[in-house]
Amino acid sequence: MDPSDNIMKLHTKDMASPINVHQGLLGKSSEFFKRAMKPEWASLREDPDTIDLTDELSGPVLLYVRWLYSGELQVDIPAFRKGGAEENRTASEQAYKKLASAYLFGEMVMDVSFKNAIIPKFIETKTRFKIPTHPYIVDELYSGTTDSSPIRRLLADIIACGCDPREPTWAEYLKAIPHQAVIDSMMALAALQDPLFKPVALAMVGKYLEKDEK
Repeated sequence: MDPSDNIMKLHTKDMASPINVHQGLLGKSSEFFKRAMKPEWASLREDPDTIDLTDELSGPVLLYVRWLYSGELQVDIPAFRKGGAEENRTASEQAYKKLASAYLFGEMVMDVSFKNAIIPKFIETKTRFKIPTHPYIVDELYSGTTDSSPIRRLLADIIACGCDPREPTWAEYLKAIPHQAVIDSMMALAALQDPLFKPVALAMVGKYLEKDEK
């Protein structure tokens, strides 16, 4: 990063002041920002150094900018609390929600590297809490991604790995998630019948990473 680089200002939905980021970093891996900063597009804005993200909450944007500067996804997954079922459910929900919002922002700005950085944290959350992704979060991710999205493959495996037909709550869970997510999960469940696959299903991180065509 060049410290003398131009500063871009990102305006979000819920922050009065803009989020500042060096231009060179902002265009490092996001196709959206690369295009937005091209002279022919920048010249159409009242302030060429300002980008309107007022449809986006500041949380995912700040997480993205911090990742650009540090190279690390700054999301701490809370510790599992033995005997604290409700606390663990709340903690896992908050982690999944933050990661899902970040992934959808990565989808919007077309940054494959950022999306791939989120996947291990998703797996860490499932591994730590043994709780599947909450239905409304599954719905948000399915609504904001395409059929071929790697995050859908991950969600399907997370659901399939935890599915227990003997548990009445599973029927309610499957009713609450999108129909396509049920289909994807059932296909993943069929693959889990291979005894060699199930123990390492979520350990195969590469299966859920998107190829960067650049």
